[in-house]
Amino acid sequence: MCRLLGIVKKAEVPDDVLYDFISLALKGRVPTSRSEKGHKDGWGFAGFRQGRPYYMARSPINVLNDPLVDTCIGLACHAETPFLFGHVRKSSRTSSALQNTHPFMRDGWVFCHNGTVFNHEKLITKKYPPEGETDSEAIFLFLLEMIRKKKGRAALPVLRRGLEELRKLVRFSSLNFLLSDGSVLYAYREYDPKCREGGYRSTKELESYYTLFRVIEPWGTIICSEPLNASRKWISFNNRELRVYTV
Repeated sequence: MCRLLGIVKKAEVPDDVLYDFISLALKGRVPTSRSEKGHKDGWGFAGFRQGRPYYMARSPINVLNDPLVDTCIGLACHAETPFLFGHVRKSSRTSSALQNTHPFMRDGWVFCHNGTVFNHEKLITKKYPPEGETDSEAIFLFLLEMIRKKKGRAALPVLRRGLEELRKLVRFSSLNFLLSDGSVLYAYREYDPKCREGGYRSTKELESYYTLFRVIEPWGTIICSEPLNASRKWISFNNRELRVYTV
């Protein structure tokens, strides 16, 4: 259970956007069956430089207590990257360790996820062994092994097939994710309205928590798990909506 941020960056990002995002570590939504708000089990920001992904910062500790934050936000606002990614983590089943901290990177791709896959051990990959323990990394590597050498929009039909395979293989609360190779950003929302595993009590609970929103600003497009500022006209993704952004 996490909060995602993706920015299709055309110009410098106002720092209040990134500070609003990291504030979700304290006040971000959680499912109504969980009592404690916030996402305090790690954080990270990533982008692309000369076509290759890199971390601006990634840490397994609470972002609100991390002295790296101000420096990282300064770098992220000014970075010459086509896409910017942020993530604050609420661990559901694995430890707060660096290898379990989003965003994940492999073979030139960046990925971050919100949701739980309850039987992710079924997602076996030959080319990409996991570095950590998370179901999120397992999803990433499963999709990446299907995509292989496809780049940009050429990966879209394979990605759709990968999602179909995931639905057949695993039980999940949500597959919400951001995925990019630096030339294209895929933003996807999917929750399972029938999921009752993990303590979920109703479809409404799943629908209201596993959200994804977008808004267009003069300096770029923001994609976030929840609206960061009520004055912006945020548009909700539909369930199973996959949107493609290019530079």
